[in-house]
Amino acid sequence: ARRSLFNFGVAKGYIINGDVMEGHPIKEESCDLVYSLGLIEHFDDLVSILRAHTRCLKVGGILVIGAPNFVGLTGSLQRRLDPSVFDGWATVVRREQLIEALVNLGLTDVSVIPFGFFNPDMISWGQMTPARRIFKKIVFATAFLASSLLERTGLNVSSPKISSYWIGIGVKSSAVR
Repeated sequence: ARRSLFNFGVAKGYIINGDVMEGHPIKEESCDLVYSLGLIEHFDDLVSILRAHTRCLKVGGILVIGAPNFVGLTGSLQRRLDPSVFDGWATVVRREQLIEALVNLGLTDVSVIPFGFFNPDMISWGQMTPARRIFKKIVFATAFLASSLLERTGLNVSSPKISSYWIGIGVKSSAVR
């Protein structure tokens, strides 16, 4: 993460690893950007976890939040291959649900978009029988081939049906509700 900041030319960036809900060392309204990926789906109360992310944003600060898109292809395969994965999840985040939560917090310029192409690495394959091993190899090869071909065409392959993530973005315009 530190190397990524450096590679993007961010000279004064900090990476803080801690409990966003309580006891973390981030001062309120001290951050220009808060980025979180793959956390919010583990909480029952989406608004509370998003509020915890936004409390440290300065007015004008940007929240970038990501959650797995288990509404499309990834979720469909996961429910068939190993539905027990969802036992540890509080919610399967949907686009409309994330938009509503961000808007209800008082964020502006809210946008939630599908991001990326189908990623078979996001799937828990369950008990690996010989048939399932073959199926997994076919899925990986097909996904690799399809993403390579689409990338060469220059087409945007992000879609609610095949993208692996939802990315939500919002700007803190005043105190969060």
